[in-house]
Amino acid sequence: MSNEIENPVMELNVGGRIFKTQRSTLTARDGFLKALVTCSLPTDTDDAGRLMINRDPDKFQTILDILRGVPVRALHIDPEEAAFYALDLVDEPPPDHLNWKHHLPKATA
Repeated sequence: MSNEIENPVMELNVGGRIFKTQRSTLTARDGFLKALVTCSLPTDTDDAGRLMINRDPDKFQTILDILRGVPVRALHIDPEEAAFYALDLVDEPPPDHLNWKHHLPKATA
């Protein structure tokens, strides 16, 4: 229960499609979505109070995939969408717990 309070699920209406994701996903990288969530940027909401973003929902799914850690090189990204969301598309190394090389035994001399 405390994790829900610290990292609530957020709902967004993107191009008429509803997306649910954790707040931490939206704030995973610097850019428009992080600013939208952390700085309370003015934005429209739908009748249910969801943040509305007037963009292509299929392309937004790719943006969410990036924020969830899918390597950028594995995705087809529309540069215009990346620019809109102000995402730096340089791949970052995965966290240690997701990096398989981290689990290999250390070589001994």
